[in-house]
Amino acid sequence: MAKPRTALEPVTTASLGELLRYFRERANLSQRELAQKVGYHYSYISRLEKNERALSESALRKLFIPALKLEHDPKATTRLLELATSINLSAAITDADLQPASSPARSAGLPVSLTPLLGREAESASLFNILLNEGTRLVTLIGAPGVGKTRLALHVAEQLASNFSDGVIFVDLMPVLETDQVLPTLAAALDTQENNLPAILSQRSQLIVIDNFEQVLESAPQLLPLLNAPKIKILTTSREALRLRGEQEFPLAPLPVPDEKTNPSALDFASVQLFLQRAQSAKPDFQLEGEDVSRAAEICRRLDGLPLAIELAAARIRSLSLTAMLKQFDRRFEWLTHGGRDLPVWRQTLWGAIEWSYTLLSGQERALFTRLSVFAGGWNLEAAEEICSDELLCTPSDILNLLIQLIDKSLITVDAQTGRYHFLETLREFAFENLKDGNDLEPIRQRHAVYYIKSYRLPNPTKTGRRSQ
Repeated sequence: MAKPRTALEPVTTASLGELLRYFRERANLSQRELAQKVGYHYSYISRLEKNERALSESALRKLFIPALKLEHDPKATTRLLELATSINLSAAITDADLQPASSPARSAGLPVSLTPLLGREAESASLFNILLNEGTRLVTLIGAPGVGKTRLALHVAEQLASNFSDGVIFVDLMPVLETDQVLPTLAAALDTQENNLPAILSQRSQLIVIDNFEQVLESAPQLLPLLNAPKIKILTTSREALRLRGEQEFPLAPLPVPDEKTNPSALDFASVQLFLQRAQSAKPDFQLEGEDVSRAAEICRRLDGLPLAIELAAARIRSLSLTAMLKQFDRRFEWLTHGGRDLPVWRQTLWGAIEWSYTLLSGQERALFTRLSVFAGGWNLEAAEEICSDELLCTPSDILNLLIQLIDKSLITVDAQTGRYHFLETLREFAFENLKDGNDLEPIRQRHAVYYIKSYRLPNPTKTGRRSQ
């Protein structure tokens, strides 16, 4: 239990966070206990009290005032509402974030989320509002392998379930390999026949979550007739957009990671919090203190903030120290394994998660994807055309279109201002391992060296690796 505070006058308090803390401690509640009462993760209570987040008026009235037993204290209630309405609510925790879990009947079609979602408050609120927009019918969550698309989709669906009279249904397309099986799979989830889908959905108010659409993208137009149903919305996850009329794309980036200069505040980053949380699931007495904070931050940074990779690393804390993880980082694909047995096989290892996307590439895309790994710190179009092309499979004129395709598939990124292309380092390492397994490594390395020697006119070839950054 928290120790009550007595030296604070609510009327004169200028900070919403300070006043919330005052009333929480006066009610003898810890942050975890208050979080449980309002139905949200305790880390957000901490952020509220630090004034790093705001609260909407309705969230205060519906959740916090009853939880803090302030219904019969108009002076305190008025002051809380005054402080809440004086804050810019662009960062507010909304009713969507804070409402208690949906009723079992309305979210029964969803896999159960057994761990809290960390670091996705802004994305959750934005996606929630997009899906509630009357004009939105189809939203696609797009992102790299292991970035957490499914987890975010499930979280938002749980929060949205009460807004649909027929709740939410979840459809996993991972086992579906043929495009003509997509609608039958959806019909089975809805307990009807394929030819009855339009009629059934026209009578329903429901959110349909469709996971892993990337492997059956050619079937995407089959969804359009279903969207004629006035109260049906579809949320899909995919490594690539469906490219349908009316589709709202929602790109999902990795979790923010500390840079080398922000290690003292590394524990404020959701990526490091995720590492700590998952490590404590494997080893309850594990703590991040002293130099270990910097080590965990470096691990998260070198894993590009990818939630799946961070979770797999944290799960190894019983057998590998943080120092050992860093020393063995060039062998990461060997020990970032053994995810939960309840997960699909391809999500139980980092290699498997990336390979799932790699196997969906065409022969041209695979060739370019692996060859690009020769660049240590990014590249421009000219360099890719010169170094990674050939006369048969990837001609120079093919390179630009192939780069666009790899961007669309969330495997590389481009800086719109500089025009330079980049890998997430985890994806680059995967690509380089595949490059070593083929016959292209030495020819590509030689072209790389020659190109940068010519470009920078360096007399010493040993410097070319640094100048290719």
